[in-house]
Amino acid sequence: MIAASSAAHAGLAQAVIAAGKPLLIEKPFAVTLTEAEAVISAAERAGVPVATGHVERFNPAFVAAQKLLHGRRILAIDGRRLNVGSNRILDTDVVIDLMIHDIDAAVALMGGVPEGLMAQGFALAEGVAKRDHVLAAWTQRTPTPIRVSMQGSRIVPDRVRETRVLTEEGMVVIDFLNRRVQASECLLPDGQSEGRSLVPVAVQPQESLAAELTQFLDGVRAGRPEAVGVTVQAALPVLNLVWAIQDQLYGA
Repeated sequence: MIAASSAAHAGLAQAVIAAGKPLLIEKPFAVTLTEAEAVISAAERAGVPVATGHVERFNPAFVAAQKLLHGRRILAIDGRRLNVGSNRILDTDVVIDLMIHDIDAAVALMGGVPEGLMAQGFALAEGVAKRDHVLAAWTQRTPTPIRVSMQGSRIVPDRVRETRVLTEEGMVVIDFLNRRVQASECLLPDGQSEGRSLVPVAVQPQESLAAELTQFLDGVRAGRPEAVGVTVQAALPVLNLVWAIQDQLYGA
């Protein structure tokens, strides 16, 4: 497992792949497209299982919400991930540090191709290039359009990790921090109500990191590189969105 500074991930990954070892890389597995393509190519040539650490996909709240949303037409997704400042993360901005989790959750729910992206943000300290507070919005073609909005911040006094998903029938609210889900009554599988009031949804207890590591090990032991979790190939569309937002913030 690689959990170094983000800029070091791709280089370390190539060394581990060259040694023929199964690999789980913390997100992001690369910070540039060139690095990402090199890691993917190396993994495919070597036939080595390589996953990346998008741990929120294993959050029990997301697992429950994903089941509830399966087969439904999504109209809009709104994600907010707000956090206090950290002296530990100094080499990346808030997009690739925090917002990437909600981008990944959205991509896992809807797929599709983004268009019409807009983003703006600012850094807390003057003269600092990396943004600490960012708003981004775009349309995801899936083939029907889904409106997506994201807010990421690491300069607020409280913590919020919430994604709201609006469907044709009602809404699902995913609280990643407290591992809770609320949904419109009409979306509940055993409900007879047509009401749109939000009610709690049962969430099966699960430790996210343990579940991620278990799937990685099970995939390795089974000799199935595609079953080790979120593969680097599956994570590339997420990074492409991250880089598109950063291009808007800093200039292509």
